[in-house]
Amino acid sequence: METVLVQIMNDKAYKLLETLKDLQILKVVKYSKKPGQKLSEKYTGVFFER
Repeated sequence: METVLVQIMNDKAYKLLETLKDLQILKVVKYSKKPGQKLSEKYTGVFFER
C-alpha cells in the first residue's frame, strides 16, 4: 500500500473521496476541512527590508 498526499480543490472532490472510501478503494488517513493559516498571516512582520 502507498500513502499519497492530495490537495482538495473543491467540494466535489470531497464527495468523490467519500464515494471511493465507501467502495473500499481507498482509506482516508487524515481529514481536515479547515484550511491552515495563510502564509501572509503567519509571516506578517517577520520579513523586513534593510
